[in-house]
Parts: sequence; C-alpha cells; structure tokens
Amino acid sequence: MREFTVGKWLVKPDRNTVVRGSVERRLEPRVMDLLVYFAANPGRVLGRDQIISNVWPHSYVTDSALQTAVSALRKALDDDPRHPHILETIPKRGYRLVAASSAATPVVAVLPLSNLTGDDDNNYVADGMTDSLIASLSTCAGLRVISRQSVMVFRGSTLSLPDIATRLGADTIVEGSVVDAADPIAVTVQLIDATTDTHVWADSRRFAQARLFREAESVAGEIARRVSDGGRIAAPGAAAVDIDAEAVRRYLMGRFHWYKLSPEHFQQALEHFQTAIDIAPRFCAAHAGVADVWGALGYWGVMSATEVRSRVSEAVTAALEIDPDDADANMLAGAYQFYIERDWREARDRFEAAIDANPNLAHARLLTALFLAAMHDDGARGQVDEACRLDPLNPAVRYGSALCHCGTGRWERAESDLAQVLELDPSFPPALELSADLAWVCGRPDALELERTVWQHDAPVSEALAGTDGGDVASRLGEASRLLEKRALEQYVSPRLIARLYSLAGNTGAAIRILDAAVDRDDFMQVDLLCLLPCFAELRDNKDFEALRARIGLPAA
Repeated sequence: MREFTVGKWLVKPDRNTVVRGSVERRLEPRVMDLLVYFAANPGRVLGRDQIISNVWPHSYVTDSALQTAVSALRKALDDDPRHPHILETIPKRGYRLVAASSAATPVVAVLPLSNLTGDDDNNYVADGMTDSLIASLSTCAGLRVISRQSVMVFRGSTLSLPDIATRLGADTIVEGSVVDAADPIAVTVQLIDATTDTHVWADSRRFAQARLFREAESVAGEIARRVSDGGRIAAPGAAAVDIDAEAVRRYLMGRFHWYKLSPEHFQQALEHFQTAIDIAPRFCAAHAGVADVWGALGYWGVMSATEVRSRVSEAVTAALEIDPDDADANMLAGAYQFYIERDWREARDRFEAAIDANPNLAHARLLTALFLAAMHDDGARGQVDEACRLDPLNPAVRYGSALCHCGTGRWERAESDLAQVLELDPSFPPALELSADLAWVCGRPDALELERTVWQHDAPVSEALAGTDGGDVASRLGEASRLLEKRALEQYVSPRLIARLYSLAGNTGAAIRILDAAVDRDDFMQVDLLCLLPCFAELRDNKDFEALRARIGLPAA
C-alpha cells in the first residue's frame, strides 16, 4: 500500500510506521489497519460495528480490544482525547478522524444532466446520459461514485453545489446538459471542485446516438484523469461499443420507465428493452434490463415466483453469454440464485464477481448484505455500510441497513435507520411495514395504528384491522389474514403478506402452513425477509419453522 499523510504524520503501511520529522514510531499491525481505515474515511463518524466489520472482518474483536487499539493509535500520534487534533470520540456513536488525510478516496457525484432541448419528451436522453456517465465512472478503480438514486434527488435543486456535495458526501461534482437530443446528440459537461466551488474542466461534444456509451466512457476517462491524485485512478474498466441508434433510444426509454418503479411503468420498460433486443440481439444491458423488471415483479409480489422464474433465467443467461464480466449481469445472476434457485454458493460467487467488476455498484452491495445477513455472516454490516456511502439518499439502501440490524435483533438501531428512510420518503411502503413490525415486537401501543397505515390503500384490509365488529387486536389481524387468503383464490397475493399477518396475530400454525405451501409450489422469493423481518421473530423458535428453513437450505438461526 502506498504512503499517505494524516495531519503532519507520514504513514507507511507496508512498514507499520508513522513518521513526523525525525520522529519515527512503529505500530502493531492491528493498529495500523485501524489507522488505514480511519484515513480512508476522514470526517465520517464510524461506529464500533462498522469499524470491526471493515478492519477485522474475520476476527473476534471485543469493545475493550477496539478501545485499546484506539488508545495505542492516539499515543503513537501524540493525540489528546480531551482536545483531539487527530481522532475524536463521538459519544455513543463512534470515532471520527478530524485530521486531513491524503488517503481518502475521491468521491464524485454526477448531478442529473439538464434537458435544454425545449422538449420534455427528451428527458429520457438527459437521464440516459447521466446514467451512462455514472456507470462508466463507477468502473474507474480508485474512485467512489455516488449512485443514481441519490443524485436524482437534486434534479432542479436550488441548493448550492457545496451544499449538495455535503449531503452526498462528495468532493467533486459533475454537471451538464443535453442541448440537442436529435441524432447527433449535443452534450456539455463540466467538472467542479465542490470543496472550493471552482470550475476545473468543461467539454462540449456532438456525437451519433449509436456512440452514446462510447462517448460517456471517454468523458468519464477525462474526468478520472483530472480527479486523479498522482495517476492512481484508473480509466474506465469496461470497453464500450457502438449500438444501433434505435436500440440505444429504446434502451434509454426502458431505463427511464424502470426508474418510475411502478407496475404500469415496468410493463413499458419491458416493451422498450425487448424492442432494443430485437434490434440488437447482443445488447447486454438490454437483457439485464429485462431480468431486472421480471425479478422486481416477482420479488415485490406483483406476480408469482413461478411465473417470473424462466423469464429471469433466460434474460440473465443471455446477458452473461454476451459479457460474462458485466457487473449488472453478475449481480442479477446472484439475485436469481439467491431468491429463486436458492443456490447459496453460486449466489455468493456472482455477487462477488459483480462487486469485483464494479465496486461502486451500490445495488450489488445491498443485495450482498441482505444475502450475508440471511446466512448469518458478519460481513453483511460492511457491505450495507458501503452501500449507504455510495447511495446515501436512497431509501431502499437505508431500509436494507435496517433489515440487517433486525436480523441481529438490534431493534433500536433498525428504528434509527427507519427514521432516516421515512425522512427521505415518508410513504416508502417497505419502511411503513417494517415500522409496524417493530412496533408489534416491541409491544408499542401505536402498533395497530401503524399497521393500518401499511394497508391504507386497501380498504377491506384496513376496515378489518379497524375492528368495526369488535374483537381484540389478535382477532382483527386474524380477520385481515383470512381476507387476504380468500382473495388469493381469485388473484395473486404474495404468500409472505398473508403469513406475516397470521404471524403477528399469533397464529403460528397458519403462518407456517402458508409458507410451506408457497415453497411447495416454488413461489417464495423473499428469502431475506423471511430471515430478517421482525414479524417472523416468534416463528423462528418453532420446530416447524426450522423444518421449513431446512427445506430451502437456510442455515439454522
């Protein structure tokens, strides 16, 4: 590892020494590992679990051992914990490096490119160029790139660039615009140092639509060179190719609808992705898009896992055949193995391949974290923390962090994460459900009220929970469960939703019956939720539930 500075100290990791002037001190390897981690994350509050999972992931480290290492580090750097100039203790939260560090990874955020064509129908082009720049920058080794979902929060924002950068944790901002969306496309891009709010570089390009991915890669390479510290940031790791212009247009339209995250838009996304494939059969990203849509429809219970299984498999297989090293294709293959095939070894391998190909792929980090949490692997915390750094304003990522805390029974930490989720999106459905779950397991008096909020758009279930015919809370939950089970005879209802209500009602037998039947007909994708959600906490001590876990090959709780 190359040398770097922390404050006035020169750190030499390979020699386990720190040097200031004529003073040279040796650190124990464990203490040096700690310093390297702090130096890579200056200014960030790092909690105990986060530190241990990232610095010593395969070791058992007690609180006292961590404190001893911190004390040794402070002593070596002549730091006074009462008046810190290197490392600050944040009570009940962790530690924060307050000294300047040259080891910090540069963080870039690409803000949504503006559509200056005068036609709102061209928004998909501006979004597509934004996505492509993010994707290309993400493959630059040595660079941290903020994910799409977080940067899109600032579309049309009136906040200053330094304020936006602070919220995103970025030190460099890329902004730009699409001036002409016709073929050829005209794009302008500029690079801004967010710490000083100064202009660094700008470029204007006009290019054929078929070259969009290649041009995005070229621009990303220029940005990487200018952000690079002594050349340690590599150029984009993928080699973009030209694609038929109409196939590119259809793909961009597909992604535009995909990000609307609603069933009606999913259908439009599928149509555009499929048309792109019909035009350009070896369009890897379009095949991945198809797998993405079908997987989402199955996972969130819009359709049964049985219906989506073959469609996801075909799309993932096609994408990997075209590009075996593609990060998105490997991530989706991992999700397929985890949620549908339940081949844990293959799922792990695919997730690792995705992160190796693109360490900035926050979604791959999140899926890996949920997989590891379901497997009771301590590495989950490190992966979800990295996902939060890459995608700090995405409610789904913070929700995933809450789920990981739930898996270890840390209800208070889960509720802290959920508060952040609901601040980002007060109507985020998974967070509303998890909030109600936590209220139930903690015995809070507002549990029923929160549960009715979960079902606020389903009048029959909401009325059943209101208990207009009397009855205690358990009977109301039971009535809502039976209503959903009856509805499932006529239309698709996720078996997890029915089992959840039965479990909350205390009807363990009915909950396990529903889950068993779903596994029998190969219609259960939400393996992570089964293992992590608080609503199933009471079931996990049941021998029949353990038998169910064994049937699908999950490790014992």
